Amino acid sequence: MAAKHDYISVVLNRNTTFVKNFLQKHLKEAFEEELGMNALKLLEMERHANLMFTSCGWFFDEISGLETVQILQYARRAVTHAEYFGATIEHDFRKKLELIPSNLPEFENGRHVYESMVLTSEIRLEQVAMHISVLSIFERVPSEMNLYKFFATNEVFKRESHEPNQLVIGSATMKSTLTWATLNYSFGVLYLGQTHIVGYIKNGKNQLDFNDFMDKVRNLFKNDDLPELINQMHSYFGAERFGFSNLFQDEKINLLKIISKKNLKTAVESFREIYNSNFNILHEMSLTGFPISSGYAAIVAFVLNADLMDELSLKKTINFEKLMSITVMMQKWEVKPEDPERLGLLAEKHIYQQLRLFEQNKNPTQLENISKILDWVNILSIPINLWQSQNEFYEIIKSLEIDLGEASLTSVKKKMNFA
Repeated sequence: MAAKHDYISVVLNRNTTFVKNFLQKHLKEAFEEELGMNALKLLEMERHANLMFTSCGWFFDEISGLETVQILQYARRAVTHAEYFGATIEHDFRKKLELIPSNLPEFENGRHVYESMVLTSEIRLEQVAMHISVLSIFERVPSEMNLYKFFATNEVFKRESHEPNQLVIGSATMKSTLTWATLNYSFGVLYLGQTHIVGYIKNGKNQLDFNDFMDKVRNLFKNDDLPELINQMHSYFGAERFGFSNLFQDEKINLLKIISKKNLKTAVESFREIYNSNFNILHEMSLTGFPISSGYAAIVAFVLNADLMDELSLKKTINFEKLMSITVMMQKWEVKPEDPERLGLLAEKHIYQQLRLFEQNKNPTQLENISKILDWVNILSIPINLWQSQNEFYEIIKSLEIDLGEASLTSVKKKMNFA
C-alpha cells in the first residue's frame, strides 16, 4: 500500500534517479533492472485500472464517444500489462464488449469500437522506434532522441547525404520512461526528398554481419544505386517497410513543418536571385509606368515578405536600417504584408524584450528602439496588441527613479497610448 501511495510522486516525476530511489525503497529484494521494470509495469497496470473508471466515460449514450473510447484505452493498457505477467483477459474482455450496442451502424457494438478505435491508436515500442528513425534524418546530432514517453540512444549511427537524398542507418536502444521496458533494434531509412521515405527496422541486437551490411548500403548510396540499395535493405531487414503514411498524425505534422521550412528557404533563395537579377528592369518599368507582370509582382512580394519575417525573427536583434529598407521597397512595389497579424505579434514581443532590457540597465537606447518599432508598425498599418508591453511599461515608469530625459520617455508614452 505504501508503494502505491508513493507512486503518485513517480507519476509526477519520471526522472531516472528519482524512480530508482523509489524502487530501492520499496522493493523487498536487491534492485535489478528487470525487477524494477516488472514493478513499474504492475504499478502502471493498477494506475490504468483506476483511470478506466474515470466517471465521464461511464455516462454515455454512444460507446464510440470521445470519453468512452478514452477509458477503453486505459483498460487496454491495464490488460496489456496484466497479460505480460501471464493473465488471459483480452478474449473475455472483448466478448463482454460485444454486449454493449452502438447507436451507429458502422460500429455495431463495443467490441467493434475497441478493435477499430482503441487497438489502432495503440503506441508500441516498435512504432516509436520507427518514428525516431525517421526523425533522426532531420536532427544534427541524434545521439539521444525523445518522443512521447520514450527515448532512444543510438549505439551506431551513420549518415550519408547527397541532396535531396539522405540515408541514415544504425542501431539503438529504445526505453520507456513509464515502465523501463527496452527494445534493441537496428534501422535503415532512405529519404528521397519531400515526403518520400523508405524505412525499415529490425528487432534485436545487431547481427555479426551488420557492419558489412552498413558499408555495402553506404557505398551503394554514394554511387547513386538507389534501387539496389533498397533491395539490400529489403533483404536484410525483411519485407515489411514503412513510409510517411505510417507515421503518427502529430509527427506527420511536425515533419511537414520541417520539410516545408527547408523547402521555403530554398524557394526564397531562388526567387531572390530572380529578383536581384531583374531589379534594374523592374525599376525602369516602374519609372516609365510600364505594367509589371503578375509573375514578377508575385516574386517581389514573396521575397520582401520573407525578408521582413526574417528580420523580425526573435532569434536576433532588429537591424532598423535593413527593416526600413525592406519597408521602402514594399511601398515602392506596392507590396502588402502577407501575414500582418504574425508581424504584429513579433513586433510586440520585440517591444517587450526591449522593455525588459531597459528595466535591467536603464539604457535610453531601448526606449529609442521601441519608438522605432512603433513607428514602423504605423507605416505598414500592422495590427498590434500592446497589452503585455503596456503593463510592463506601466510598472517600469511607476518605479523609475532617474531622469532619462523627457524626449525618449514622452515619445514612448505617447506611442503606447499613455499620454
